Amino acid sequence: MQSNSERFPPSSDTDIIFVSSDGIRYGIHSKNLEAITGGFPPVQSGGLSVSEPVPLVEPSSVLDLLFPFIYPERQPEIEDMSFKAVIELAEAAEKYQVYSAMLACRMCLRYGGDFVKSHPVEIALFAAKHDYPELLKLTAPYAVVLPLSTVVPLLPERLVLPWIKYQDIWVDAYRNVPKLIAAHSHARPSTYHLSSDAIYLTSTDASGRCEDWQRVQHQILNLYSDIGPSGLNEAKEWFGKVDTSGVPGCCYEAVTDLINDVKGLVGSLTPFSSFIQENY
Repeated sequence: MQSNSERFPPSSDTDIIFVSSDGIRYGIHSKNLEAITGGFPPVQSGGLSVSEPVPLVEPSSVLDLLFPFIYPERQPEIEDMSFKAVIELAEAAEKYQVYSAMLACRMCLRYGGDFVKSHPVEIALFAAKHDYPELLKLTAPYAVVLPLSTVVPLLPERLVLPWIKYQDIWVDAYRNVPKLIAAHSHARPSTYHLSSDAIYLTSTDASGRCEDWQRVQHQILNLYSDIGPSGLNEAKEWFGKVDTSGVPGCCYEAVTDLINDVKGLVGSLTPFSSFIQENY
C-alpha cells in the first residue's frame, strides 16, 4: 500500500510523482530536476510522465536523503550517518547525477568517520566504478590485506588483473620489512646513557652491537607478524607500540629512522590507479 512522503508529498504545485520501492510517493518539481541534476530524463522529451507516477528502485530511506539535494535548503548531515546509509545515497546520487549530493557523499567517504579504514574494499569499488582516482588511491592500500578470494568476486572483470598486480607489490614490500629492521642493527656509541630517572650501563655483544636493540628488534618483529601488508600504512602507530622505556637513545633513534624508512617504502609503491590505466 502506497503512502505520501511527509517532506515531499505530491501536491498541485509539483508535476512529477516518484514512488520508492517500498511504496512512498514523492511530489517533485521537474524544473529542479532539470536545473540541478543530469540523470533524470527531461519532462519535455517525454522521458518522464507528468500524469503517471514513476517507480524508482531505491527505497524511501535513500530518497528521503537524496531529494533534499535538488532544492535550495539545508542538506542532510550525512557525516553523522552510518557507512551503509552514505554509500547507498552515494550510489543513488551518481545514478541520477545529483551533483551536490555526489560531492557531499564523496567528501564524507573520504573524510568522514573512519570509513577509509573500516570499509576500504567497498569505497575502492565505488571509486573505481565512478572514476574517482584520489578516493581509490586512498582506500586501495587498506584493502590489500584481504585475500584475493574475498576481493576478486567483488571486482568488475576489468579490475581483476590490476588488483592482483597491485596486491603483489604490497606483499613484496611487506616481505622486505625484516631486511629494513635488520639494517638498523648498530653499535652503541658510548658507554652510558641517561633516562629520566636513572643512568643505565649499555650492554654490547661480542661483536660490539647494542644488545638493547636486540630486545627492541624482537618486539618489532613480533608486531610485524601481526599487521599484514596494509599495516604498513600506519608505521608510526605500529612502531608506537614498541616499549622503548629504558633503552638508549641510539635505539630510540633507530626506531624513528625505521618508521621513516617504512613510510618511504610505502610512498614508493605504484598506486592502484596506475595499474588500472595500464590495463586499458
